[in-house]
Amino acid sequence: YLALAAARGADALLLGALPGLDAGGLRDLADASVSTAPAPSAELAHVRVVPEEAALFSGNKVVGQLGAYYRVGQYNIQAENGRLVWVAPLDFQGPVQWLVRRTSPGVIVVSGENPDAPAELRQRLPLRYIPSALLNENIERHVYMRYGTEAILETTLQLDAAGDPKYLCTLGRPTIGWSGERVTAVVIVDPANGAMERVPREGFASLPGWVSRVYPPDVVLAYNDWFGRYVHGWWNAQVTRRDVHLPARDEVFGMLVEPSRFVWFVDHTSPSATDDSMTGFTYTDSRTGAMTYYTSSGGQFNSSAAERSVGANPIVRQARLFPTQPILYNVFGQNTWVVPVVSDNGKYQTLGLVAAAGVHVVVGDTTAASPAQAAFAEFRSYVGDRTA
Repeated sequence: YLALAAARGADALLLGALPGLDAGGLRDLADASVSTAPAPSAELAHVRVVPEEAALFSGNKVVGQLGAYYRVGQYNIQAENGRLVWVAPLDFQGPVQWLVRRTSPGVIVVSGENPDAPAELRQRLPLRYIPSALLNENIERHVYMRYGTEAILETTLQLDAAGDPKYLCTLGRPTIGWSGERVTAVVIVDPANGAMERVPREGFASLPGWVSRVYPPDVVLAYNDWFGRYVHGWWNAQVTRRDVHLPARDEVFGMLVEPSRFVWFVDHTSPSATDDSMTGFTYTDSRTGAMTYYTSSGGQFNSSAAERSVGANPIVRQARLFPTQPILYNVFGQNTWVVPVVSDNGKYQTLGLVAAAGVHVVVGDTTAASPAQAAFAEFRSYVGDRTA
């Protein structure tokens, strides 16, 4: 028994050490290409202006009497018919509510582009297979019972071409010890009747057009980290750190580009905790996992610096508002940080824009009919004056 335990312990140590021994293998998982071209120009109508905090605030207002049995679940940002939306299920409050009701009445849809658009409580077919259901009606248990040889990396609620909710469970396996997760398939589940369709990685090109996201954000963030950290291997990452660049944040943001492709965005910076500049940024296609690292923004302000710049603006500081969700867009030919501003309860208040190269800050007038449009108009004037 002691020999068997020692052997198993050695195997566990080896599996844990493999990611360090094969740092190059981790980096290769990103399969990233490098581009010196500028990012695609943004369509202002589809810029992500509404942060998750504001979606939560708006969505909670439409639950009404359903709140006795249901709560708003996890919001997912995605594309629906070429526009950005936040979608969340109505989850059961607890086991008793599940026993009494057994199905959820629908989902909440909040615009990710228009902060003035009201939240929608979309009630169509009752949903039985959801994350908060119990026993065999729990969505992940339902998928595991058929596809249990693969790990469930993420479960997301998405809207199909008709606007009906579907669940997508991304499956994967570690490739280097216990690390290096690789997406192997996605399972599309109809939450109304439990019907499932597994699409393997090799068939992702045939996925329905409405599928916004297959690659989970935490996997994409890990790929970004390995891509920049292990540029010259494990020892370089630990000692000299030559050419090392890391994600500037511990999250990636979903956005629309070209004109309706959904990608994950994150900016990169040096390993120094005090560095306010970018080395570049990445777009990762959420359906295929293809990553592009754009280096043309090197030396410009990173997301943390942009967020602080908006927070220091008198309009924001005096009203005790909070900047959030900084995303870099190519606005009027300039790399521009788009930074929504919310109150302490999550309510959307205005929009901040930061010129990444010149650190010029514009914050929309909170008394304007549309603070976001006011901010873009002022920023357009600033760009025009500079190029005139």
